[in-house]
Amino acid sequence: MSRVSTKSTLMPDAIRVGAFTVEIRSTAASWLEVGNHFVTTSVNGCYDREKHVIYIRPDASEQIQREVLLHEVLHACCWVAGLGRDSVSGKDEYDEEAWVTRVSTVLLGVLRDNAQLAEFVRAGS
Repeated sequence: MSRVSTKSTLMPDAIRVGAFTVEIRSTAASWLEVGNHFVTTSVNGCYDREKHVIYIRPDASEQIQREVLLHEVLHACCWVAGLGRDSVSGKDEYDEEAWVTRVSTVLLGVLRDNAQLAEFVRAGS
């Protein structure tokens, strides 16, 4: 059920990010499902952290889909790593070094646990 294919690489239907399974949807029907709730016409993808679903615009080129998929995977990694607003102060807690340290650990696990994802993203090189 993978949507985009190159000569030997298919976009995965789902990936593991930390303890979560994140579904990947890139069909016309799934893009309509997102609707105006998450995206505008200029957006090529989005991550729904409540549903653990990455939506990829189905009519984008394969290269754009690869780039957007990795971008949305990083959004999922940030959520799993607990980055974002401080729950007490409400202030942004982003610090580049902390972000890189936390996300790189999660991303390494994602790439190790999802060989098909890594292969798909690399295929456009």
